[in-house]
Amino acid sequence: MKKYGIILAFICLSVVLASGSCSLKKASGYPDRNIEWIVPYSPGGGADIYSRAVARTLSRHLPNKVRVLIRNMPGAGTRRGAGYLFRSKPDGYTIGIINPLGLIASDLVKKAEQYSLTDFTYLATCGRGLAGIYVRGDLGVETLDDLRDAGRVRFATSGRGSGSWLFGMLAGDLFGLSVQIVAGYEGTPAYISALLRKDVDAFAIGFESAVIPYIQEGEIKPVLMFLRKPWVLAPDAPTLKGTPYEELEDLAPYRTIAAPPGLPDEVAAVLEKSLLSALEDPELLDWSDKTRHPIFVRDGRETKEDLETCMRLLEKYRDSIRSKLLENEDLSP
Repeated sequence: MKKYGIILAFICLSVVLASGSCSLKKASGYPDRNIEWIVPYSPGGGADIYSRAVARTLSRHLPNKVRVLIRNMPGAGTRRGAGYLFRSKPDGYTIGIINPLGLIASDLVKKAEQYSLTDFTYLATCGRGLAGIYVRGDLGVETLDDLRDAGRVRFATSGRGSGSWLFGMLAGDLFGLSVQIVAGYEGTPAYISALLRKDVDAFAIGFESAVIPYIQEGEIKPVLMFLRKPWVLAPDAPTLKGTPYEELEDLAPYRTIAAPPGLPDEVAAVLEKSLLSALEDPELLDWSDKTRHPIFVRDGRETKEDLETCMRLLEKYRDSIRSKLLENEDLSP
């Protein structure tokens, strides 16, 4: 009987070792075909620009040098693309870029059914935005006090639950601004155009790269940066320093690279290692410097920690944001 027990144990051990061997063999052959990269935004925006630059570089750092193909999937405030990514087969051949803060903000309006934000497989972060509130350079507004004294302030946003909406709502509630949301603009370029046409008075965005040339020309001015320290490109712009809300600097929009839930650890490890190597590629860093698209690198574990920080902070301010949501009726452009 003892002899049979030993034989059975040997068989079980052999099965386990064979399973592990197959798993490692599978990972060593990965990837053996092209990888699809989901962008839940239209072509030409910040997330799309980052995605194309990183994906192009990633191809050179992946085993077997397979191509990484961009697929734009805008709609429903990025929920369409995020939902598609979440439901994709967890085999390492579908990854994508998401903005967790924007998705958390969307949940304040209506809880998502397409995905669970905490269940994605987080691989890396390639960018971090500097949130700010901006007005026209000729408006005569220098500070939030000036903006408050101006009365009703029309904020351009893409809609309720967007990042621009979130920071506008926070500014209204925490700093006493009378915010009127004007929804329906498709992203930062549309906000900028509306502001310069004087269709709106201000906008709030989480990613600053598109607005930098207008600041340098004096056409647009930041009146609040969600930072503890002065912004190097606008050192005189007011910040959160000295307010009770300095922690909101950590409520940052990130350009997060994720995969579906359930991705095998060995496949996730290949993708994470390749991404981190790509994000240090001299050619990508040169592109970053020349185009003013800063690269901000976090590994998978750090990326999930950043998500948890954002979720904790938004939970703290959830009630005040929702109260503003109820009392504010959106206008259309």
